Amino acid sequence: MKYYVFFIGTLSILFLGCKKESLMSFTQSAGVYIYKYYNNTDKDSLTYSFAIQDAAKTVDTVFIPVRILGDAVSSDRTVSYSIQEDRSVNIEPNSFELLPAIIAADSFTGNIPIKVKRSEAIKTTEMRMWVKLDPSDDFELGPKDQLSYLVKLNDFLSKPNSWKDSSFGSYSRVKYETIINQTGFSAFGSLTSFELNFIVQTCKGYLFNYEQVNKEPLLDEDGVAVKFP
Repeated sequence: MKYYVFFIGTLSILFLGCKKESLMSFTQSAGVYIYKYYNNTDKDSLTYSFAIQDAAKTVDTVFIPVRILGDAVSSDRTVSYSIQEDRSVNIEPNSFELLPAIIAADSFTGNIPIKVKRSEAIKTTEMRMWVKLDPSDDFELGPKDQLSYLVKLNDFLSKPNSWKDSSFGSYSRVKYETIINQTGFSAFGSLTSFELNFIVQTCKGYLFNYEQVNKEPLLDEDGVAVKFP
């Protein structure tokens, strides 16, 4: 009986050891994916426009948020990514630079940094660049629907992702230009209801004064009067 108990105990230890080793092996593998849900909405693209920046600004950096599946570790880890050539349109090589991306030690999140540059080409044509995650020595790939992201770059006013029809009505370039010139706001995703109301009321006041002086409404690029709800 004593030997039987010893035998069973030995098997239990071996079993637990194998189970623990298997569990450790599982937790050591890590995946990475693009985090598309922020500001309470799903975002699979971003638009950067130099048209809303100071004329002297020629370089900036955009960030694509990423997260990991698995455990944080005590050292930095590399996130590999590249341009998806078969989906990208009007790529201007002088307009961007892919910078090193990492998940910092003890962190579950990070960013893909891409340097964007002002160039003559993007003054008339929007560059559409698909960025995709690649496997690396540190990370496997996460969910398939969260491995690519669209970056749009231009130097002319275009509808921002954060435009709010409910506050501003339908988009037009002239309306957007009016908001920027009169309030200084060019992005609206994180604004409070008070700030959104300030934008609308300020622009309504400007349009009223414009019509009093010019005896006609301000027209947008399609010849339609600019109005706010």
